[in-house]
Amino acid sequence: MLDPMSTQPVGGPRFKENDLVRSQIDLAVLATGHSSKLRADTENPRLLHVDPVPVDLRPVQDLPIACGTLFEVSEVHLTPQSGGVTKRYKLKIAYYFASDETLLLSEADRRMTEHEFESLNVILGEDQPVSIFTWADDDALELVVPFDSRDPDSNILQAWRGDERFPWNVVVVFPNAEQVLHFTIESWFCDDASADVDLYGYRFSLLPLSPALAGFRSFLDLHVWPGAFGDYDINPRVSFFAERSATCEIGSDTGTIHITVEFEIAVDFQMMCWTYLEGRGEHRADS
Repeated sequence: MLDPMSTQPVGGPRFKENDLVRSQIDLAVLATGHSSKLRADTENPRLLHVDPVPVDLRPVQDLPIACGTLFEVSEVHLTPQSGGVTKRYKLKIAYYFASDETLLLSEADRRMTEHEFESLNVILGEDQPVSIFTWADDDALELVVPFDSRDPDSNILQAWRGDERFPWNVVVVFPNAEQVLHFTIESWFCDDASADVDLYGYRFSLLPLSPALAGFRSFLDLHVWPGAFGDYDINPRVSFFAERSATCEIGSDTGTIHITVEFEIAVDFQMMCWTYLEGRGEHRADS
């Protein structure tokens, strides 16, 4: 099994938070989530509170989680060291992903992940299932489903595929495939009419990869709201901002919003800082 404390000088992370990955070796159980207990409010008995309850880890501590189990990347830890950077991923057995029929996972992946999760929870003996955590490095993992929809070998990101809620495709082109790994990528849609105007509609953002690398809130931001007729099909309202040179084209004939990122950043994971490689000035466009 992998020694979770073993580290080696490496470059930037290959995986991001919320990625779905598969283990290449057995990994050891190192932590669990909390159980929970309902508690009636002292002043209003009809109001119930959910209190976290610690779980005794000892029955499963260091037990092996079989090679081939699916995990969700819960945290990415980067630690500067002499001569390089060490990185570790905190992983959670992806039990709920394995039961998601919308994900194109193999039956073998589903069975393995469900078996490992359920077996460890039987040993724990809690009244309800609890999360199971471990740690790993790059060599112990392979990417199954990237959270941000990236293709590891491509500089083109399909950030959104048009659907009945938001009918536009959003395609983002980076200078090269490596640049896609240098950003936290957010792409989401909110149709809750009560939401704040900054949250409502479609949003795409390029953010610093780690809070320690944050020099400002966002490198690039696209926000789309319904147009004059209250829908997104014809002339939606679009706001686009980038800290350095980038373009945003609205292709009404193709139903595609096409963003080209013309700047590159270099990230020094040892010093935990970044710098622009090319591209100058600020680009802002609103319509």
